[in-house]
Amino acid sequence: MILLPDDASNRALVENAHPPGWSNPQPVARYDLVVLGGGTAGLVSALGGAGLGAKVALVEKHLLGGDCLNFGCVPSKGVIRAARAVEAVREAGTYGIRASVPEVDFAAVMARMREKRAHISANDSAQRLRDHGVDVFLGEARFVAPDAVEVSGARLRFVRAIVATGGRAAIPEVPGLREAGFLTNETVFSLTELPRRLAVIGGGPIGCELAQAFRRLGSEVIVIGRDPQLLPREDLDAAAILDRRLRAEGIRLELGVKLLRVEPDKTLVFERDGHEERAGCDAILVAAGRAPNLEGLGLDLAGITVTRRGVQVDVHHSHRDALPATELAWIAAAAHYPRLLRAGVRVYENRHGEHSKIVLIDDDWVAFGSYNFEHAAHDRLAEAMLASRDPAAVEPARA
Repeated sequence: MILLPDDASNRALVENAHPPGWSNPQPVARYDLVVLGGGTAGLVSALGGAGLGAKVALVEKHLLGGDCLNFGCVPSKGVIRAARAVEAVREAGTYGIRASVPEVDFAAVMARMREKRAHISANDSAQRLRDHGVDVFLGEARFVAPDAVEVSGARLRFVRAIVATGGRAAIPEVPGLREAGFLTNETVFSLTELPRRLAVIGGGPIGCELAQAFRRLGSEVIVIGRDPQLLPREDLDAAAILDRRLRAEGIRLELGVKLLRVEPDKTLVFERDGHEERAGCDAILVAAGRAPNLEGLGLDLAGITVTRRGVQVDVHHSHRDALPATELAWIAAAAHYPRLLRAGVRVYENRHGEHSKIVLIDDDWVAFGSYNFEHAAHDRLAEAMLASRDPAAVEPARA
């Protein structure tokens, strides 16, 4: 496996996250737990199970660490940190500090990100999992029975299994998009040259954070979204704040439009109120939602029903008929941040009990928005905070 650019940092990352010389272990007769997927949710589940004395196997077909380490949290925040430094220099004058116009070395920014990512990858490495008692199998897994999966010709029988295979960028069916070529969160962090003009399809969290980062690093940026606001799943007031900030930084926002086609030279043609408009660019970043990685798992043989909306669950797990696969990932990944998870559960329990309370962590409001707690935390938690005026209704959380 080769990650581009093929430099020392990426080779170190691969050595940890998918070692070229790795030999899968001999399976035991039956595992207490088999985890499919080595991202945040899978790693926490596997290490947690092994720490409690269970015999655990984890299967990963690509890179351990999943999106968070390789294509999401870690690399994005590395790039955003550099972009924030640039903006701090630009705004230094407002604090009475004279600073010269910053000069961005984009290749150096990305090299620093790769170096940090490679260093962090040791925490998610195959060797660390093995050292903690987890059997690590690198390869593609498929259910062959309700209590067994196969990976690279080996059969792993289990008492319980966790599907934590994550998701990927959803690619909209726009004529000409595939032919023109595009980036996603899985490829944008391989760039070594800054695009002069970047078009972002999608105004969600990924699209917004990368649009702002690339603008601050020097790209001309346009965001094209079908929804009339940024962050369409969030409160309008919050989206409006972000809208004003991005426009102030020079980002062109084209919201509430329909993307009609992409021409071979990467010109995006979109429709607003029945009229066509055009925007040229040198690179396209697709950030228009996520799609679950459920193909090829043989979930039907495990008795798991997958519908158009996601994974079918029973009433013991959800108040809804189906739980989108992305929500399953949020539920499991929340365990990676136990202090926030405790806060979210506490808000959930108390808001449905006799004494509703708002929970604080380190004297700061908890704005925790796992989809699992959408009706408690994500759904107007901010309004509940503002509405609370009784000091007795505020309880510090213990770390």
